[in-house]
Amino acid sequence: MWIARDKDECLWLFIDKPIRSQTNGWWEVDTQNSLLRDDVCLQINGDLFPELGWEDEPIEVELVILPFSRN
Repeated sequence: MWIARDKDECLWLFIDKPIRSQTNGWWEVDTQNSLLRDDVCLQINGDLFPELGWEDEPIEVELVILPFSRN
């Protein structure tokens, strides 16, 4: 998964590595070269990853599934 920040400071989590759209000011996924049919992304809290800006390349992140605890 990948994290990228749009030009308007919104922070997004993508399934595939996004590419920068210079004309629109946001990141998008090339769905022709993806296993996914749509640009699958989720807007996340913009306070996360404050060091990441529009000028930066997306950051690859890892989702870790923790063992279920009934406590």
